[in-house]
Amino acid sequence: MLLEQAGYDVTAALGFAEAMEICSNGSTFDLIVMGHSMPRKDKSALVATLRPACKAPVLSIRRHGDLPVPEADASVDSFDGPAKLIAAVKSAIAAPDK
Repeated sequence: MLLEQAGYDVTAALGFAEAMEICSNGSTFDLIVMGHSMPRKDKSALVATLRPACKAPVLSIRRHGDLPVPEADASVDSFDGPAKLIAAVKSAIAAPDK
């Protein structure tokens, strides 16, 4: 909802299978955002699996105190607040391709 209020179009996936289906159907995205409720090890696996299907950068919202997921292109702590999340989204989208 926060990203939509900031003017972004959002496609939600409520699990690994749904994310894979969305990415493999030919849709293109500017950014993939992984929420803080997803366990860190699952985020690493999801990035490794999604990279071939979706070329978009990945932003990980970390649980407070967690280390960043090394496979993600950017991350933000869940306690950082809305302004830092929006700044991280803008930065990740604007970053040159890896």
